Order: sequence, then C-alpha cells, then structure tokens
Amino acid sequence: MNIPVEERTPYKDLTTQIEIQEIVGQGAFSTVHRGKWVDTRGTLRIVAVKILRPANNKNNEDETQLMQRRLNRESRLWGSVDHPYVLRFLGIYQPEPSLSAMVSSFCPQGNVVTFLKNRPNINRPLMISRISQGLNYLHSRNIIHGDLKGNNVLIQDETGIPLLSDFGRSRLLEVHGVYTTAFAGASRYLAPELMAPPDTYTQAEQDNFTPNLTKESDVYGFGMVGLEILTDKIPFAHIKLDTMIVIMVNRGRKPARPQGLGRYHDKAWDVLDRCWEGQPASRPVIAAIVRDMPVSDNLPGRNH
Repeated sequence: MNIPVEERTPYKDLTTQIEIQEIVGQGAFSTVHRGKWVDTRGTLRIVAVKILRPANNKNNEDETQLMQRRLNRESRLWGSVDHPYVLRFLGIYQPEPSLSAMVSSFCPQGNVVTFLKNRPNINRPLMISRISQGLNYLHSRNIIHGDLKGNNVLIQDETGIPLLSDFGRSRLLEVHGVYTTAFAGASRYLAPELMAPPDTYTQAEQDNFTPNLTKESDVYGFGMVGLEILTDKIPFAHIKLDTMIVIMVNRGRKPARPQGLGRYHDKAWDVLDRCWEGQPASRPVIAAIVRDMPVSDNLPGRNH
C-alpha cells in the first residue's frame, strides 16, 4: 500500500528502537503497552506505546489506510503541542502497515483516579488548576481535547503532576466545528448538547443529529474531572444507569454539592459549578477558570 506523501507523518519513527512489553491499559480503539526505547546514543527509557485498533477489528487494505490516516492525524496534532501539563509525544512505532502506534512518556503512577486513592493529603485544587492550565494551552491553539475524564489525566510522578493524555478524539477547531460518534460509556462527562439534539430541531434534523465537540463541551468535561478529583467519585456516582444520566442532565441536573468540602475545596466547587451550565454560552472560558481556581502550594488535602 502506498501512502501519499502529504499523508505521511513527519514525526520521529522509533520503530527499530522500541521493544514492546506487557499491556498496561486498553481503550475502545487502542491498547497501551509498556515499552523499552533505546535511542541512537544507547540511552534506555521506559515508554508507553499506544497501538491503534481498527474500529471493526478487520485488517483489510481500506481499514489499514484509515488507520494510517488516524495515526497521521493524531500524531500531527499531539506532536504539535508542548506544555508541562500535557503528556509528551515522542514518536511513532509502525513495524508493519497494519500495526500503527504512538510512543509517549511512561507514567508509572497511572491516571489521576488511581493515584488519588489513599492519598488524602494531595493538594487537589492545585491539581485541578494545573489541568486547567494544560487545557487552556490546548484551547489557545484552537485544539479541542474532546475526551476529558479522570482516566485520561495521567500522573507524571509521586508529586502528582497531572498530564492531559489520549488525543484520540482531539481535533483542530474549524469553522463548522468537529464531531465524533465514539461517545460510548462517556455520558458522565458529556455536556448535554453532545447527548441529544435540541428540542427546536425538526424530526429529520433529530434523526441526523451529530454532536459537535467545542471548547464549551471541553469546559463541561473539565468540570467533571475536577469533581472526580475533589470527591474521589465519578460524576453522578449515585446514578447507576447511563441512560438515566442522559435524561437527568438534559433536564438540567447538575452534580450536587457534597457536605463538608472545606473552605478551599468549597471555593473550587464554586468554579467547577459554572462549568456545568446547560447552555454552552453560559459556561466560562477555560482562561477564566485558570484565573479563578483557588491555588496555594501549601494547601492541604481533602476537607480543608
């Protein structure tokens, strides 16, 4: 299969320098392996290798071409960013046309959800603030993340530095917006406008509804990540069925403020609460969240 020159990824090809090891994570359309990277100077690094999987689990030529385009799109976008709170992209791994992967820094602490378990003294508003700074950087470059949830925020080291990861749904914002149909299982983090068409739509428009990812929908998802960090619970933890969450959110339901948050965490909740406004235009821009989130390097953990 010949890939047109304009569709080939320009980023560093690490295929001959990577040794794939065990699986450390799986998603709907990818599998993440631990890997060993020995660079041209002989330096050994442990890395994460995200292997893309075809949507229909077939490896025919058409699917291979789609996978190549996906690799190119995601690696171009991810490789264009550089920020202390965004996971670093290192290069690609492609031992054969039907196997495409991206290489990034390895985060042994896992994601923010697992990291915060049994760590009550972590400065959570500071962590949320840093995530907002990473998202603000992406939005300043007109990049929409599109899949904000606790599992997609990795932890760099024991100090708890958060890194935005998983750019599988990320897009450059264009005139008509961007959309995705891969929202399965993400309803706890989805803005209401991504769940169902407006009531003002005709039947035909409702039948053909395709949700548009926007900066405003990112802000809603960010607010849910902040909730997860403050409370150690998934959004709407008391509601078991995703279908009920869709119904309640589209009726205007917001997360309920927990009792006993503490002064600083209560202030952080006030900021997050604005992210969950039903109308996208009523939500703050992420730069305002960066400005308003209470931050102190010496702030203690939960319930303070």
